[in-house]
Amino acid sequence: MVRSYFESNSLMYFFKSFLLGLSFSFLIVFSALGQECGIIYVSPSGASSGTTGTRANPASLSYGFTLVNVSNNVLWLAAGTYTITDFLAIRNNVTIEGGFDGSWIKSNSTPSIISRTGTNPLPAPASALVGLAGLNATGFRLQDLTINVAAAPSAGISVYGIYLNSCSNYKIVRCEVTTGAGGAGLPGTPGTPGITGTAGSPGLPWGYENAPPPGGAGGIGGNNGGNGGVSARWNGSSPGGQPGSTAGCGGAGGNSGSGASCGCGLFW
Repeated sequence: MVRSYFESNSLMYFFKSFLLGLSFSFLIVFSALGQECGIIYVSPSGASSGTTGTRANPASLSYGFTLVNVSNNVLWLAAGTYTITDFLAIRNNVTIEGGFDGSWIKSNSTPSIISRTGTNPLPAPASALVGLAGLNATGFRLQDLTINVAAAPSAGISVYGIYLNSCSNYKIVRCEVTTGAGGAGLPGTPGTPGITGTAGSPGLPWGYENAPPPGGAGGIGGNNGGNGGVSARWNGSSPGGQPGSTAGCGGAGGNSGSGASCGCGLFW
């Protein structure tokens, strides 16, 4: 369908030229419009300079990308491996189609492999290894391609087979994409210091409830109290008073004295 579109454009240009009385041949018309009906032929061993991009003299992949313009925007990739050391930028309205044999006949058994090495990753802040990249591209088509991207060469690098950003109206058909591992994450930055804690409240007074004696608030009393006095009794002394208790308290008093019980009067 894409080829028919460019062929019809070529014929329309020819007929317009004919009506204007210009005597161009078919060969001149097709040459003016680009590489054989708008198709740029590409092979792994293609040329990297000069007049190229034809069936008989295909271009290299990177050089074929530079030949893309409004009239020539279909790239046919012959079977084989295309090793690239930088990403390929996808243009607007371009078709990149692989799977052609040496006779430029389409076959499922002849893959076109784009192999991206681990060199030249995009620097920070992008920090990425990319195979094909489309930035704000529209109207493009990727078909029958095998895209392999190596692993990230160092820490902090992401890996993309096809990276698209703000692209629209595109088609990716029967493409096989394989990527290596992304790089390990970079060490995190130290956390910010915490805020200073508030001051503690004052301690309680040094009382008995907070510390054992001799640091208690009451302290220890003086000498023991004295013993209670001995009371008189007619038939002997009563028991003495109890000893005084500790901390200065006096002892209990002695029993009171009692006299003899007798009647009054004289007997003769």
